[in-house]
Amino acid sequence: MHYRFAIEEIEPHHWIAWALDMPGCFSSAKSEHEALAGAPGAVSAYFTWVAAHDPSLPLPDGPVDLEIVERFRTFPSSNHPEYLVNAFFADDRRPLGYWEVVAGLRLLEWSRNAKQSPLQVTP
Repeated sequence: MHYRFAIEEIEPHHWIAWALDMPGCFSSAKSEHEALAGAPGAVSAYFTWVAAHDPSLPLPDGPVDLEIVERFRTFPSSNHPEYLVNAFFADDRRPLGYWEVVAGLRLLEWSRNAKQSPLQVTP
C-alpha cells in the first residue's frame, strides 16, 4: 500500500519519519536513511496495534510503498542560536475530514487506556 511520509531532522543526528495519515505512526533513527528504513515496520506495528483494539478493521497486506512528500530540517534561531527551530509540516494545515476526526478520537481513547503506545517497544 501507498503511504505519505514526511521526514524531519529534529536535532542533529535525530531523524523522524512521520506517516502523515496515521496519527502516532513514526520511525525514529540517527539518520534519514535509517528512519525511512524503519518506516515499514512502524506501519506494520501501527496497524497491529489498531487491530488489537478493533478486530473489525482490516489489516493491509502487501509491501509498504513510501512517498516522501515533505522534508524539514531544524535550524538555529537567528535571535537565540542555541535554540533549534522546529515547525509543522505544510500537510498539518489541511483541514481534517469528519472520519479523520472520528478515527483520531478513537486512537486517543485507545492510547489513553493502553499500557503501551502503538510504537513503544518494551525491552
